[in-house]
Amino acid sequence: MIDVNFLGVLCNVDSTILKIDLEHDFTIECIEEKKGIELLSQLENKSHHEIYFHLSSTFRIFNWDERKIYVIKKTFKTELKLDDEGIITERGPEITELHNELINKYLKNIFRIMRLYKEGDIRMPISYIYFFHNGKIRRIQTVFTGHHISNIKYHMEDSEVKEITNMIKKTSLPFSHSYIQLAFENYEMSYNTLSRVLAFLSLMISLEVLYNIGDRELRYRISRNAAVLLGNTDAESHEIFIRIKKLYDMRSKIVHAGKIDELEQDHVVELRKYIRRSIIDMNHINKSKEDLMNLIHQLGYSDRNKLAQW
Repeated sequence: MIDVNFLGVLCNVDSTILKIDLEHDFTIECIEEKKGIELLSQLENKSHHEIYFHLSSTFRIFNWDERKIYVIKKTFKTELKLDDEGIITERGPEITELHNELINKYLKNIFRIMRLYKEGDIRMPISYIYFFHNGKIRRIQTVFTGHHISNIKYHMEDSEVKEITNMIKKTSLPFSHSYIQLAFENYEMSYNTLSRVLAFLSLMISLEVLYNIGDRELRYRISRNAAVLLGNTDAESHEIFIRIKKLYDMRSKIVHAGKIDELEQDHVVELRKYIRRSIIDMNHINKSKEDLMNLIHQLGYSDRNKLAQW
């Protein structure tokens, strides 16, 4: 049995990520910038210069303010058979299990849930599985994300850590209701594209998937349904109603006339906030779309608390 190491490199995070506890013997650690560059240089077999500029610009893994890199680590034992040159000829099933179950499902879903909780493009864009042979690093597997990574930082206040931890524990992906899952997938696409327009339209698809129940008066129905679900007071519901109508008007100008000059990044962030809150609330209410929309239709502004009683 040989000790094998997993290293997942995080992006867009700061020291607050250290407050998140992981299961399955994963730990989150910080590495000083110089030591991180040296480790990645050995893993990639590239110069420090290449690591510093290529990985930082593409994957945003360096926290320039703190001069640190944040990583996820895990060490486990598995069978590895090597030939005389140190090339792997056979390997145990633990590596495949780690990749399929713990990385692709457990870890990546944690970051998906964290992105759903609040704004910020937290990801694990690079991961390595490696071991040491004759004092040198030997890679077994390297995985790079194929998605665009924005520069939206993910920072947690102390008051948010417990809420995020609870949400991670209580949220199962994929969502049990298909309409919520479809909306969530389009929500995620808004982070994965470099185009502000495509991000906005992906979020608009989410909005329609969540709130539209017919082919008439879409602008009014979607805006009112969202206002009832998301507003805690009459004033807040009215403001949401007005804001979503304006965002929907912007969508119509883009789709029907190709007018994109009014769209700003703030509109994408605002719409993503409404989608985020909607998905979380709808998942908590746990009703079919038809049942939920029928209930919302019977309610007025500031009645959102009644939804949990039904």
